[in-house]
Amino acid sequence: MLRKQAFSPEKYDKNIMAALPYYEEYFKQIIEIVHTAFHIPIAWLDIGCGTGKMADMAIRNLQVENMVCCDNSPQMLKIAKERVCSLKVDFRKVLIQNLQYNSDFDIITAILIIHYLEYEERIASIRNCYNALKKNGLFFTVENFAPNNECLKDYIWNGGKSISTKMGKAKKNVKAIYLDIIQNTFQSPLWSKFMYCRNVDLKM
Repeated sequence: MLRKQAFSPEKYDKNIMAALPYYEEYFKQIIEIVHTAFHIPIAWLDIGCGTGKMADMAIRNLQVENMVCCDNSPQMLKIAKERVCSLKVDFRKVLIQNLQYNSDFDIITAILIIHYLEYEERIASIRNCYNALKKNGLFFTVENFAPNNECLKDYIWNGGKSISTKMGKAKKNVKAIYLDIIQNTFQSPLWSKFMYCRNVDLKM
């Protein structure tokens, strides 16, 4: 079950940008990657679409044939509909763990949504995303988490460019810690399997 929403829909964009300095970069980099990877019209599923920021940028900058935007909040969907005026976009009130698609999308995005879910729901959600992707499709998910040690905190806040020598950690070791925390965030071997199996058309 989704936990209580962190922000009211009206203040969401403003508040989240204040809390996450690189929030804008998430969307910009996804657009750049998709632009490089696909040169044909694409089908896109945006999960937890919020105020429609991802959809707005995708429609404006890419060849989107059709896009489905899902969110569990009627208020968010209302704002997203007002923001994105395109017949190519379909807005639906549905939970990520209840998705029922089968190889329908070239791109799937889930920005700051999976952390709202409980452990078992995360597994089901990632499996649903895998099933919804076409072969050679791309799944993007972005999550925020709190560093659990000073060395990693120093690494993150300095953008990976400066490591505190007093911690006695080499940069490569800090990166290993960083990756370990990401894996622990999802707490499931299914996540690692998902990252590799879509391109070779394996079944989970």
